[in-house]
Amino acid sequence: MIELDLMTGAQRAALPENEEITAADRLIVTSPTTAGLIMIRALAPEAGWVPTVRTALAAAQCRPQ
Repeated sequence: MIELDLMTGAQRAALPENEEITAADRLIVTSPTTAGLIMIRALAPEAGWVPTVRTALAAAQCRPQ
């Protein structure tokens, strides 16, 4: 699982440095605004993975932290 954080530049600057978190674990996107639209897409490596991928997408959340 990859954590995606969408935040303003000020929020990004306020984050503490944590060497244990890598880009493979957490993707941080800086946005110029506080409102927008997020679209999530996922690929299933084979047909048997489709139910698992759909479950993961259904569990995705967009909420303030």
